[in-house]
Amino acid sequence: MESNRRAVLLAGLGLATLHGPSSSWAQDGGVAAAELEATLREDNKFEQMLLSVSTLRLVLAIAVMKDQPQAPAALADSAKDFGAIVADVRKGRGEALAALKADNAPITFSRTINSSLNRIGETLADAGVEPGSRLADALLKNMSLFLAVTVKRGQSVESWFCGIFPFRQFCG
Repeated sequence: MESNRRAVLLAGLGLATLHGPSSSWAQDGGVAAAELEATLREDNKFEQMLLSVSTLRLVLAIAVMKDQPQAPAALADSAKDFGAIVADVRKGRGEALAALKADNAPITFSRTINSSLNRIGETLADAGVEPGSRLADALLKNMSLFLAVTVKRGQSVESWFCGIFPFRQFCG
């Protein structure tokens, strides 16, 4: 069982590092419009963003498992909802790109989401993902890009982020 979790984690971490680091993830409270546009336009970057968010979800679930033995069941229970959100982001790609053309200001997040992203970064560090490493930056940057797609489409990030395990563990 432990070796299967480790294999899944390592495979996911490998996928997350495909999209190199950037200084524009939500450290400054938002995402640069140009970076979001490039991610939406380029199929490879878009798919890497989705893979990174899925990887982050698994890494966070593993990270909280020690303190929350129900984490595997919670992860499985939220899989359908998370899959629907990913499908919605995929479907809304063109809509987000059009919204960027109309307004190319940086995409900012609420204090709740910024705080959540900071706590996620701390949890990654506690789990052994070196802060500032290529992996940490890729996971956090791509999560920020994913959230920015939702914002550009005029949807509430909190409505799903705070309801999906393990992200809800960091909300509020």
